[in-house]
Amino acid sequence: MATTEKPVKLTVNLGDRELYRAIRHAAIERDRPVREIVVEALREWLERQEEKEDLAAIAGAEGEPTVPWEQVKAELRQRRDIARGR
Repeated sequence: MATTEKPVKLTVNLGDRELYRAIRHAAIERDRPVREIVVEALREWLERQEEKEDLAAIAGAEGEPTVPWEQVKAELRQRRDIARGR
């Protein structure tokens, strides 16, 4: 462990022996502890939740209309041309 923090334990009842066996088998195949696989899965789940929240916030932003990318590019080209005196 890289930090001096006290390890935190979590007990989870999977409720499915076959799921546990599949996880354990995958861990053995990858030469990794089950703990690492579970921690990785939980971190990835949290990241997906944060991404969903970000997307929901963007989609629900009041007063901020969305603009198609093609329109943005055209406006940027137009501004560039004006700045260059064209």
